[in-house]
Amino acid sequence: MPVNPPLQPAALLRLIGVAIVLGLVAALGAAVFTWVEHELQHWLWESLPQTLGWEEPAWWWVLAVLLAGALLVYGAVQLPGRGGHSPLAGLGFDLGPDVIISVVLAALASLAFGAVLGPEAPLLAIGTALGYLALRNPSTTQREVLMLAGAMAAVSIVFGNPLVIAILLLEGVLLGAASKASPMLLLLPTLAALGSGYVLQVGIGAWSGFESASLSLPGLPSYPTLQIPDLILAVPVALGVGLLVVLAVRLAEWFEPFAKRQVLPALLLGAAVIAVVALLSRAITGFGVELVLFSGQAAMPELITISSIGALAVIATAKAIAYALSMSIGFRGGLVFPAVFLGVAVAAATALIVESSSVTALAAAGIAAAVAATIRLPFTAVMLAVLLIAPAGLAVTSIAIIGAVLGLLVRLGIDGRFGPPAAGADIAGQVTRPT
Repeated sequence: MPVNPPLQPAALLRLIGVAIVLGLVAALGAAVFTWVEHELQHWLWESLPQTLGWEEPAWWWVLAVLLAGALLVYGAVQLPGRGGHSPLAGLGFDLGPDVIISVVLAALASLAFGAVLGPEAPLLAIGTALGYLALRNPSTTQREVLMLAGAMAAVSIVFGNPLVIAILLLEGVLLGAASKASPMLLLLPTLAALGSGYVLQVGIGAWSGFESASLSLPGLPSYPTLQIPDLILAVPVALGVGLLVVLAVRLAEWFEPFAKRQVLPALLLGAAVIAVVALLSRAITGFGVELVLFSGQAAMPELITISSIGALAVIATAKAIAYALSMSIGFRGGLVFPAVFLGVAVAAATALIVESSSVTALAAAGIAAAVAATIRLPFTAVMLAVLLIAPAGLAVTSIAIIGAVLGLLVRLGIDGRFGPPAAGADIAGQVTRPT
């Protein structure tokens, strides 16, 4: 793939300076979006039901909110930009400021109203739009670099730590697909943007920063050393999680053509089925619909406290169905966190079946397998799994690697592509480059 000639040192320094400011602005924009989404979700699913005197949302409320979200998404996709990329299109870095209103509205109507998707996609869009505007008269290459830098700084807000995003970027460079720019021109401004954006999360001096996502899974037992049973069980857990995630993706890909032909009927039908699945899970298990709806990021600590294998199986099945529908019917959002939830659910159920095993170790295998099978970036999958589990012990790293390798092998095996990506291909088939 042709690489543009490197910038002169002075020009590169100017670009890095712009990236530092961009990282702050993109992280701020991402923080505002996540705050609005959280507050709207809280109002719809907790404040209003409590005002109406319910301990949990009534069945018709669950259905009504999801249908309302579907209608709002339909309205948003009529605007320029059509709400941005479908979740199945993967990680997009090519959305400019002219479409950002449609993207943000569609994402809010999806995520806050119960769709089983994560916030990564709209945050990437916010960052790319700001990167597009960062220079008045940039070259195509500089604009591309800043769009990528803004996207990375914005999405790091939801992961709570820029290291995951840095590894994702490095994998993109390794695969030769993240940018047509030279590696140093790509890496240095993006790293600068990540660093400045992270300041908003941790604060500086007496200022404690904005409240942001905490990249951890609290409540896991300590895991100081590797255990042989966990190494053995990591294999079936990773294979099972990989298969479950890929089946959800395949179901979504099967239904998506119909959804594109019949946009409003597909949105309404899919939203209704998601509501029914969540309500059935609540009726069978006694656990709230929030374990099935939404990204699953906030619900994972509750998941590992469940002591019923049957309840975990029902919740995981319902989540996978709702996840597949959310990916395909027209809702907008990211793929990572619902897959992570499924990985933790399978790990928790396995730890209950085999009492001598550690849910901490198996969770690392499940998370890594889920992420690798979803976005096909194994190093990113390992880093995310290790950082989520790190408070319980770093001995899970080897097990996370096993999970990532097997999860990716399941995905590649089902996709039928074990060879390297073609020249100019997207990152593992999952990244849309700026144009």
